[in-house]
Amino acid sequence: EREVRQKLQGHTMNIEYIQPLEGAHLEYEKKNPDFKVLEI
Repeated sequence: EREVRQKLQGHTMNIEYIQPLEGAHLEYEKKNPDFKVLEI
């Protein structure tokens, strides 16, 4: 989580919570049309 926050410091995003997504939770989120992956 700390590493991700450091990498996103230069972006203009308000991030309140970072959580790894994997398994069934990731598959569920992928079904949402607003789901986006940001690769840093």
